Amino acid sequence: MSFPPCDQEVFDKGEVVFITNTIRSVDMEAWICKVREDCGERIDWHQFGGRPVVKALGNLHRVRKALIMNRKMHDEGYKKAILELQVLDWSEEKINEMIWNIWKYNGTETNLSSYMCMTCHGICLPENHK
Repeated sequence: MSFPPCDQEVFDKGEVVFITNTIRSVDMEAWICKVREDCGERIDWHQFGGRPVVKALGNLHRVRKALIMNRKMHDEGYKKAILELQVLDWSEEKINEMIWNIWKYNGTETNLSSYMCMTCHGICLPENHK
């Protein structure tokens, strides 16, 4: 499968808004296309050191909100890739822990923490705060 060419200006001047790992390119591209559609900003990704790195230009507040709102798509891509590898004998609990660690890392390193609820592990749900 071929992907559209990288947005060179985003690659050169964009701010890193997310770093992940172990997601097939086709699933990563689908996730970023959905985030781009939802936020209306310039966002793209590339591989660096074997890890997908997401950069964006424009209203980064909107980008970060769209990343969180589409978190499920990212997480499903990660789970799918791990299960396809069949190298790691990880339980569902371990995979979920690894996904949470990706989001926790991005919470501090790419400034997503103000968009995530640490109790809810992502989008804040009132029922989790009773």
